Parts: sequence; C-alpha cells; structure tokens
Amino acid sequence: MDGAIFFINFKDSWKPNDHSQLRLCFRLIDNFVVKEMRNLIEGPVVLFLHGFSELWYSLRHQLLSLSVVGYRANASNLRGYGDTDAPPSASSYSALHIVVSTFPVLSPPT
Repeated sequence: MDGAIFFINFKDSWKPNDHSQLRLCFRLIDNFVVKEMRNLIEGPVVLFLHGFSELWYSLRHQLLSLSVVGYRANASNLRGYGDTDAPPSASSYSALHIVVSTFPVLSPPT
C-alpha cells in the first residue's frame, strides 16, 4: 500500500478557530532558533513540514483536527522561515540538514 486515506469523525465541540489547545515554542536546535506550534495532547506523534513560502500557520487547522482525535501534532517553521534563524549558506540547507533538524522537534520541549 503506497499511502493511506482515513476519515476523521470530529467531536461536536471542535472549533476550527479556537487555538487554545495549541502552544507556541521557540527552541534552540543545532544553534538555530526554531519556532514550533504543537497541540497539548498526549498520543501518537504527527510531524508536519510546511512547503516553500509557507509557515507553521498554514497547518493550524490540521493541528487542531488531529488533536481532536488524539494525536500529538507538531508543525515547525523550517530553518530560515518566519522567525527562525537561516543557515549561513545554501549548502547548509540540504534535505539531510532539514531531516536531522526535525528529530529534536519530536521530543517535548524542556
């Protein structure tokens, strides 16, 4: 199976513009400031990575939707986006660097 499609049955209390379940964090990862938004749910982790010229804010509705069904969702601004620090050169922004910098985001902030 190449992919999975699933449907979410939302609770009646879900309000798409209620961001009280989300928490904004700034973390230092590999000497770069990373801005992340996560929900306050304990459960399986879902990590969102935004596309070019977007921010974590583009994924706010998905974060809330997954929190309703019990997932701990996280969306971070990638290096150089939003209020995060940019790498000194383009060679420091390879796919490998992006992937490695997402690992600490999966753990709870201290």
